[in-house]
Amino acid sequence: MSQCLLERIQNAGDDVTVGELNRMCQEQTEGASRQEVVQSVPASADERSSALDIRREADLTARESKFVISTLRPNYFLITYDSSPNNAPFDAPEGTFDEEEIKFQVSFQMPVATELFGGNTDLMFGYTSTAWWQLFNEDIDNPFRETNYEPELFFSHQANADLFGLKLTDWDLGINHQSNGQSGELSRGWDRIIGTAAFEITDDVIVALKAWHILRTQTRNSDIEKYMGYGEIGMGWTPNRNTFTAMYRPASEGDAMQLTWSYPVSEYLRVYTQYWNGYGESLLNQRVRTQRVGLGVALNDFLER
Repeated sequence: MSQCLLERIQNAGDDVTVGELNRMCQEQTEGASRQEVVQSVPASADERSSALDIRREADLTARESKFVISTLRPNYFLITYDSSPNNAPFDAPEGTFDEEEIKFQVSFQMPVATELFGGNTDLMFGYTSTAWWQLFNEDIDNPFRETNYEPELFFSHQANADLFGLKLTDWDLGINHQSNGQSGELSRGWDRIIGTAAFEITDDVIVALKAWHILRTQTRNSDIEKYMGYGEIGMGWTPNRNTFTAMYRPASEGDAMQLTWSYPVSEYLRVYTQYWNGYGESLLNQRVRTQRVGLGVALNDFLER
């Protein structure tokens, strides 16, 4: 304000009063303050970044605090309907399990080492647990029908390269274990080396290719590759704050597909729907075609706006 008054006095004519100089400097100062406020307000996520950039920013923010972990896959809680529950592994009579059950998933990741090999590669630990819960089945005391546990250790690399005319944005490579924590006849599990490559088609469309090499299987699911194959393709699309995803997994004895949709309903929750049709939804359902539809809420999705 003082600097403004000095400059105005030096350039003012004889007929300009001190009050007028004060008013002009006050208006100038208030205008500059408003401009600073406008410039300090960040652009919305839709204007600023692609959906993949928004996901990266959230992950990096979480990694900067040792008290925060970031999400790996969607975390959700669904009420689902399965048209033909699989009773066979339990030697249970037909109709033992309800068609309606809860399906929920918890998934997170955390850095083990960061900025490796030149700064764009991190070593990450990830964990995903998916459960199928017969919550409404009082006849058999509401048990968890199955839970799959999936820890993994992988290198995550942020790329920016053209590959066959496509924009390669990320790749992951690591070792993965998945099992259902059971013993005896119900025990299922396998170990894999998994590689994933993500391609940004547009700001709102991402395509991911995943392939794996099987290191070991348990005896009771030694033919798992016939139903789970050796890879899958996924796609994410985020128009107008919606998130649509699709996954297809081919195999010699059958295939599988999953479709999802989510939309934010609050700062912390998204309405979430999921449709599954195919083999291998869970380890006990490896050889069984499951058709399931679910509706519920999610804390996050693969991509968000």
